[in-house]
Amino acid sequence: MEQLTKQENFDLVADRCEAELHGEIRILADQDYKGIWHIEVQEIADEGDEFEDGWEEIDSDGFFTVERKKFEDLDEAAIWLHNRYIGG
Repeated sequence: MEQLTKQENFDLVADRCEAELHGEIRILADQDYKGIWHIEVQEIADEGDEFEDGWEEIDSDGFFTVERKKFEDLDEAAIWLHNRYIGG
């Protein structure tokens, strides 16, 4: 059996998190020049959210950021996502 790369494992966990929440969230991952992974969890804005504080952060796709975290390693990020959105 073939071992998954860290990126493949993270992508599977992120996809599962999105599926568990029926597409209400999306997860973005980007690595900076220092090798630090920046994970951003975005949620679909509901009708009326534009009248709440932070409405200006709703992007053109109708999502806004609910969490941002930094990780040294994608495995750490995958574990955090799993525990936070799927359950430990």
